[in-house]
Amino acid sequence: RDRFLQDECGTYDAAMRQHVRGGMRVVAPISEGAPLLSGSLREFDELLRQDGLLQKLNENPVAALPVKNKIRTVATRLAKLATKCNRQEGIPTTPEALWNHILTRTDEIYVVADEMRDVFSVVAKQLVRNSGLEEDALHIGPLKDPVRVHEKAMDDYTDRFPGELPEACVADIIRSKVVCATS
Repeated sequence: RDRFLQDECGTYDAAMRQHVRGGMRVVAPISEGAPLLSGSLREFDELLRQDGLLQKLNENPVAALPVKNKIRTVATRLAKLATKCNRQEGIPTTPEALWNHILTRTDEIYVVADEMRDVFSVVAKQLVRNSGLEEDALHIGPLKDPVRVHEKAMDDYTDRFPGELPEACVADIIRSKVVCATS
């Protein structure tokens, strides 16, 4: 069930979108070229720019992919999404230009995720204990990568709140699972 749905009429609850810390407003894009406030996004950005990787992705996406690197999945997804955008929209988009666009649209989301990660971990562990499970049944995964957040938003949420940031509808930035030995 889509938790954004307000009623049987199919209207969406705008209050369910991602908000800035304190809840005063819905997250919004930052200005292009503005400094990134999210530590997680700065780390992704540094890794993608390391050794000219973004420039190499622009020139030859397949050859540029790092063999072993924690950024390989993000770089691969970015190159594929740039190709998809070029095919669908007919507007030439380089991986680097797309990455810069994604950074502006997701920074405020990742600022909140960075701040709430530890709180999420404490609450999730307590919920697992309250359920009678061992704490090691909880597996908190990495944050959803920003390229996937953007792709999911564009594929699934662009029509929900026209004229507003669809990335604000992506709810699973911080993720976890509980593994049970028996059902």
